[in-house]
Amino acid sequence: KAMPTTLGEPDGSRSERLGRAAQALEDAGLPVTTCANMDAWLKTHAAVVSPIANALYLAGGSAYRLARTRDGLVLMVRAIQDALRALQALHIPITPPMIGALLWVPEPVMVALLEKRLGSPLGELVLPSHANAARDEMRQLDAELHALVRRSGRDTPFLDILSSYLDPETPAIPEGQAALQLDWRPVFAVGMALVSAGLLAGWYTERRGDTIFRKVKNE
Repeated sequence: KAMPTTLGEPDGSRSERLGRAAQALEDAGLPVTTCANMDAWLKTHAAVVSPIANALYLAGGSAYRLARTRDGLVLMVRAIQDALRALQALHIPITPPMIGALLWVPEPVMVALLEKRLGSPLGELVLPSHANAARDEMRQLDAELHALVRRSGRDTPFLDILSSYLDPETPAIPEGQAALQLDWRPVFAVGMALVSAGLLAGWYTERRGDTIFRKVKNE
């Protein structure tokens, strides 16, 4: 299924020309969606697309190879988070909001999802073909994204690491490299919260049972 083309006016208005452009694309069979804050949408788009392209270069321009190289996937996830947190520090709303899920979905879950998506025939067909044919475009996108995130004053170490792979002379990392440790802390935190909730529920049930028993006994 094709991703919708996002359209919008700089001032967020629903102008007549916006309607005409959307209708023309729909008449051609292309799905369309509109956005009231295209500036934020474009900056969010750059925060995601640039690390993906650079991670593909890290893997030699192959989505299949990236899917089998855990370190590349980890760097990609962390670089996207670097960029999104910088946008938040600049008070730029993550648009669409669902992209914000990339900041709280546990890293092991994200890596597993990416392994599946990037390792599919569709992933290999769509992503590398664009990135490999548009390295100059991706270099410009990376430069503009870095200029933006620097304004936030935040460090972006993983975004910076991936940027080095824009240079065709930078060798790809070995396929299958998995030296970086996955961050399991959010998973453990959720697990502990669930355990704590279960213990609390058990304690409450036990106390309630004791109270009812004493009440019946006294009667």
